Amino acid sequence: MDKDLIILVAVGDICLGAGVRDSIRQFGSDFPFAQCSPILQNADVVFGNLEMVLYEKGTPLKENRLDFKAPLHYGEGLKRAGFRVLSVANNHILDFGAQACRDTLNFLKRQGIQTVGCGENLQEARKPAILTVRGKRIGFLAYSENVGQSAGPNQPGVAPIKKKYWVEDILALRPQVDLIVVSLHADLEFLAYPAPWRVRLSRQLIDAGADLVLQHHPHVPQGVERYGKGMIVYSLGSFVFPVYGNSYANHPYTDQSFVLRVWMGNRVEVKQIEVEAASLELDNTSSRLNNVWATGKVSQPAKIRLPAKAGNNNFRRMSESRNGGRFKICPHSFDATDYEIVGAEFLPVLINQFHQPVPLVGEDRQKFLMKLHKISLPLHDLEFLDRFWAISCRRSLCIHWSWLKEAYWDMGWREVLRRMRFLARTTENRRWLLGLVPGLVRFGFWDNL
Repeated sequence: MDKDLIILVAVGDICLGAGVRDSIRQFGSDFPFAQCSPILQNADVVFGNLEMVLYEKGTPLKENRLDFKAPLHYGEGLKRAGFRVLSVANNHILDFGAQACRDTLNFLKRQGIQTVGCGENLQEARKPAILTVRGKRIGFLAYSENVGQSAGPNQPGVAPIKKKYWVEDILALRPQVDLIVVSLHADLEFLAYPAPWRVRLSRQLIDAGADLVLQHHPHVPQGVERYGKGMIVYSLGSFVFPVYGNSYANHPYTDQSFVLRVWMGNRVEVKQIEVEAASLELDNTSSRLNNVWATGKVSQPAKIRLPAKAGNNNFRRMSESRNGGRFKICPHSFDATDYEIVGAEFLPVLINQFHQPVPLVGEDRQKFLMKLHKISLPLHDLEFLDRFWAISCRRSLCIHWSWLKEAYWDMGWREVLRRMRFLARTTENRRWLLGLVPGLVRFGFWDNL
């Protein structure tokens, strides 16, 4: 492989608490990552979202209904697994109080793992993590939707998703690095498609200068698209996560996700990546997606040609050659000085009964890739996404209406009002509440959806 080619591996949500903690207690801290170790160890950079806290003995812990916590030594397998950067911009990093959050950040720092997206104040939370790999610098930024844990000028918390912040941060980071990776933690859970606002946001991040946008929180896999010279993964799903023995198991695909492997390099320097088409039927009408569904086998040296963006949302046609199930796609033009994403691979995994991700093989692997292909195709159909979002907003209303009724019968109006204030205070809930209005106007409310 070309010595200048950088391999970055990204995974979904990681939680070593609850049922995973029980597996670690029985088998050791390396156990959760053992099945995927060959993938993680053969990368220059491994990135994920740590959605839990690791606490010191004696740290006072706030009460929380979710058990997303573990003692410090339960996290020792993260470094040995190969993680170099972890996003902690999520809705659970402050579940057990500010001190438990500090314990987590300090522990990861001692382990040699950089964190991004959370800090003692807003300035620290917005601070990028920068890695130098093979003489190239990769910058990481992370943001989370406001769920009451956002950092302030003198308040610990996560970096909130605000345009003012990410525009300033990307513009400041761009001259310092060769590649920018932005991580987002947002949107409703357990949905197959991202909300339209998140699709627009993700593309704006690429337009602003990001090369790769990685997203978490839905806990199920969502689509992937190549936008311009960047790449967007709308949800990596869960990687190491306690999906059994709780409500997560009631939703489809919470036990399946994928590991993303991308190759980064200069298009002039890298030469060839052989790509196995993975028996996927490529859609000629969606040439911008063709190469994204391939799974790669890297040979000496490597390259996949990806489409160039023309304007904001339009893509140029690619020339494609296929031979014996292998193909190469080339753009019509590219900047010879750019260091960018030149290849991508999707490695499906299944979380087993021990909450351990296991790579899928054979027919199961093919079925997952077909599913990923299917849920990625509508990403440029705004009418479809708007309609799906309207349905999702209505379902959220039904869920929360039942939640409020239960609160009324159990604890009365005071508890109902308290919960309504909580809903209004968080961005995640305000988005679907506001989404009810255009959904009603455009698509009707109950019968027409």
